[in-house]
This record gives sequence, C-alpha cells and structure tokens, in this order.
Amino acid sequence: MEIAGRIAVGTGAVGGIGRALALAKSLSADFFDLLQRAGKDS
Repeated sequence: MEIAGRIAVGTGAVGGIGRALALAKSLSADFFDLLQRAGKDS
C-alpha cells in the first residue's frame, strides 16, 4: 500500500511537471507570435 502511495505521488509530480512544461511551451509560443507580429508592424 505504501509503494502504491509513492507511485501515485511520483506520477502526480511528473504530471504536474508535464502540465507546467506544456503551459510554458504554449505561453512562449504565444509570446514569440506576438513578437513576430510586432516586428512586421514596425
């Protein structure tokens, strides 16, 4: 039971890191898109 709990905590941490990475990736993509648009306007 203790091992199952550790696995659950471990996968939860990995899932959280994955979500954070996905969020950072989408945010940086949006930011890059904004920079490109600003470059075209000027």
